[in-house]
Amino acid sequence: MNKTLRRYLFSFAFPVCMWAAWPPKPLVFLVFIVFVPVLILEKEISESDEKRKGRKIFWFVYIAFLLWNIMTTWWVGNTEAVDKSFWGVVQGKVMTGIIPNAANALLMMLPFMLFSFTKKKLGNYFGYLSFIVYWI
Repeated sequence: MNKTLRRYLFSFAFPVCMWAAWPPKPLVFLVFIVFVPVLILEKEISESDEKRKGRKIFWFVYIAFLLWNIMTTWWVGNTEAVDKSFWGVVQGKVMTGIIPNAANALLMMLPFMLFSFTKKKLGNYFGYLSFIVYWI
């Protein structure tokens, strides 16, 4: 399988599993294993001999977090616009749906990129331990 396709599949597996684990769905147990695809993705990229590893990790994991945000908080974009004109509605959707999802995914990238940096500098043991600390 093409490695780019494989990476996109890992990026899509995370949000689908997170969505499936989100209450009130009956698959809550998935929460305990759902980070495995993005951790495999980070390991695969960081151990490769490619250039710009940090950017690639950021891109693929950001896609995963963005999709998870969209899948679980899509309803936030249903906020009614004050201005009922076409541009008022478009602006309302952008301000209440797109920007918050993109910004939240970006904030979620902070602990993940800190984990990746820590793992690179201090090794696997402290790296994975730091992931738990950074995420919480």
